[in-house]
Amino acid sequence: MKKAYSIQEYNYIYDNKRNNTFRLIFIMLIIGIIIILFKYDFYIYEENILIKENDNYKLVVDATNINKISKNKYIYINNKKYKYKFVKEELDYVNNNGTILETIQINIPNYNNEANIIKCHFLKNKKTLINIIIDNIRGG
Repeated sequence: MKKAYSIQEYNYIYDNKRNNTFRLIFIMLIIGIIIILFKYDFYIYEENILIKENDNYKLVVDATNINKISKNKYIYINNKKYKYKFVKEELDYVNNNGTILETIQINIPNYNNEANIIKCHFLKNKKTLINIIIDNIRGG
């Protein structure tokens, strides 16, 4: 016949099960954080203002972002996605607190609006969280 457990043995078994549950939760939390760091892409948008000029729109951008804007194909206006074409870059340099700004022209074929000044967003970066952290550590 099996001997009944004492109170100390019950407490030991209960504490051991509880510790295993906390270890399992901690391991799952670490795995979840690793998946978020390396798997999912985060989108960073840059806010800008479009100025209507004839059939095209002008916008003033940072000179370092001109390559991204010319390669990018979509603009977001009022949370709607529009395709645009990069028309030309104008050599109007403006220095604002050490930042060099340039004026560029884009054409948005499917967008009709009577307003002369419109708020918009461009996709600036699409990176994983670990790449964003590494860039911030490097100072980029």
